[in-house]
Amino acid sequence: MFASAGGDGRVGLCDARTGEHIGTVAPGRPGVTAFPSYLPDGNTVLIAAADGAFYAWDIRPEQWVDFACSVARRNLTPVESDDAFPVGPTTEPADSRP
Repeated sequence: MFASAGGDGRVGLCDARTGEHIGTVAPGRPGVTAFPSYLPDGNTVLIAAADGAFYAWDIRPEQWVDFACSVARRNLTPVESDDAFPVGPTTEPADSRP
């Protein structure tokens, strides 16, 4: 995976083999340039914003599902999980699809 950012404050995550977009976060204020960098654990992207703020993004899709469930205060259905997180743990890896 690789992370990229634009001047709009959003940080995107892509599959390095296919270039497929995996997810995007906008952790700070809109329009504040962000600068992503991987931490040594390989699972966290540290995002430094031009306004001096820092954010940590756990890039493991299964963590996204866990977070969404905690926000919803319930487990997501498989359909909800697949719709919201198409590369998450309830779907097949992209390279195993026909």
